[in-house]
This record gives sequence, C-alpha cells and structure tokens, in this order.
Amino acid sequence: MEDGETAYLEARARGYDGDRIVLMGESLGTGVAIALAATHEAAALVLDSPFSSAVEVAAAHYAIFPVNWLMLDRFRSDLAIGDVHIPILVVHGDEDDAIPISLARRLFELANEPKTFLQVSGGKHLVLGLAEVFPRVREWIDEKTGVSRRYGDARE
Repeated sequence: MEDGETAYLEARARGYDGDRIVLMGESLGTGVAIALAATHEAAALVLDSPFSSAVEVAAAHYAIFPVNWLMLDRFRSDLAIGDVHIPILVVHGDEDDAIPISLARRLFELANEPKTFLQVSGGKHLVLGLAEVFPRVREWIDEKTGVSRRYGDARE
C-alpha cells in the first residue's frame, strides 16, 4: 500500500490533479489500487486480474486447507470496492490459472456504476499488456475520462 500511496503523492506533487490520474493495478496490486481509489481523487480505476479477497484465491487453490483460519492478511478488496465512485474497468483472462475469473466477477458485481468488465478469451494471468487488449483499455480510459484528449499523452 505504501508504494501506491507514494506514487500517487508523487504524481500530485508533479502537478497532476486527481482528475488526470488513472489508477491501475495488476493481480495483488489491484488491492492497492482499489484502496487508493476508495480514499483518493482519481479519474478512473483499471484492474487487471483482480480478486475479491486473498482468502478466496487461496481457497480456490488449496481447498483442503482451512485458509480462512490460517491467513492473517486477507486483502479484502470486496469490502473496499463499494467505496470507489469513479469509472471502473476490470480486465481478466478467462483461462487465468492464478486468480479464477469468478473472483473478478464477484468483485465486479460489488462495484458501483459506471463499471465495465472486459473478458479476454483465451487470456491467462495479467492480460493488460496484450496487443489486442491494451488499445481497448486506452479507448475505455479516453471514453470515460477524456484524460488524453484534454491533456495529451503522459509520455509526451
């Protein structure tokens, strides 16, 4: 969480207003991105291969163990997502063997509108960087926030 907070504060210190910041998280980092989106101003939230809670991920892989009793840090994104009130995009591969797509769908169902779910057919874990996915994500960001139209590409 600390690294995400530091990155956010650095962007603000460099003069980026919250309405110019799109928060993005991948896998375990989606929990950090959700927590930031729940407590900080931002234009949108993009989640690649998110999960509802770490306990549910562990239970999906280790069904015979009492993970609910063993795990101290549960990373409860399902409890924080309701505090997010900006556009949310969830992208997830339907063949992800690390985080079942069902956990991403559960998180998505708990999220506030506006929200979009992009299922990547044949996609494994972490699909955002795929050539067929990233342009669609950028288009969604532009559609929902207008950030690149208003301010230009951050790489410039």
